Amino acid sequence: MPELDEKELKKHIKDGVFSHVYFIYGSEDYLKKHYVNSIASKAVSKDFEDFNLHKFDGKIPDLQEFRDITQTVPMFSEYRCTIVRDLPIEKMSKQDYEDFCDILENVQDGSIVIIWTDSIEDDARKSAKWKSIVQYMKKIGIVAELDKMDSSSIVRLICSGAKKRGCEISPDVAMYLLSTVGNDLNNLLNELDKLCSYVGDREIKKADVNEVAVRSVEANVYDLSKSLLAGNSERAFKILNNVLSQKVEPVIILGTIIMAFVDMYRAKVAVAGGERPDYAAKLFNYRGREFRLRNAARDASGLSITTLRACLDELDGADRLLKGSSLDPRIVLEQCMTRLMLISSR
Repeated sequence: MPELDEKELKKHIKDGVFSHVYFIYGSEDYLKKHYVNSIASKAVSKDFEDFNLHKFDGKIPDLQEFRDITQTVPMFSEYRCTIVRDLPIEKMSKQDYEDFCDILENVQDGSIVIIWTDSIEDDARKSAKWKSIVQYMKKIGIVAELDKMDSSSIVRLICSGAKKRGCEISPDVAMYLLSTVGNDLNNLLNELDKLCSYVGDREIKKADVNEVAVRSVEANVYDLSKSLLAGNSERAFKILNNVLSQKVEPVIILGTIIMAFVDMYRAKVAVAGGERPDYAAKLFNYRGREFRLRNAARDASGLSITTLRACLDELDGADRLLKGSSLDPRIVLEQCMTRLMLISSR
């Protein structure tokens, strides 16, 4: 059976002709939960969920109970739906796994089984075990890998989401919201809810985002990096104080600064090679964060590749000190920031 992308899965659910088995995984938590719930709500009437909706969370189900459920015809409904969240397949014995697969291959007509990963590490491209599971699930049902959406798709989602909530937001302001909050859809849509409640039925402006939305640690630290490059030490150290006061680990702060400079280096090299700044998005995992490369190209416009390499060397040294010495982490960060300003001003 096919592997569906998000658009195809949405149409499949709308058509309402369901497969016996679904396997839903990927890096976008919001989309996975959304489509699992969409299948269940489309297949099973809310009035009869007690009879026809069954859930197993984070454990190996009792296989006899599981078999009985999948072999029982639905009551007062066309479908019976069983949701298995975070099935610990890696911990199943060989016999239990074979029995589980046998159950899936013999699901009763009118019964649907949805297996989905919520908190399990499930990157099939890196794990041979998960790759084999995905291939097996393709043979007996429908597989959907729901990864992070690209920036343009997220912007469209924000704009349509604002309309559904009774207000408006332009694509430019939606992109600004994305860069401010980050690309986690659960968090992003929560912030959109807050903004729509704040503005009522008028259009959301950039000033509203600044007033209401909670900036991500990543956004704050990227502002810190921009301030360093601009030689604005007062603003840079003020941001550092604010982030440390939020109990963010110094290693996370430094790691985010490193990524900001890596973004600038990648964008700079792409431009030097005659490509667009976001060309690196095709080579590295920037899905949903392509804007970072465009912003990085702007921030690094006055720096040479040699200067950026020197900055990355300095950051590497600070990272080693932070992880391998007993020095005060704050001092390590402050010294590194000072040296970065000196290097970038040459």
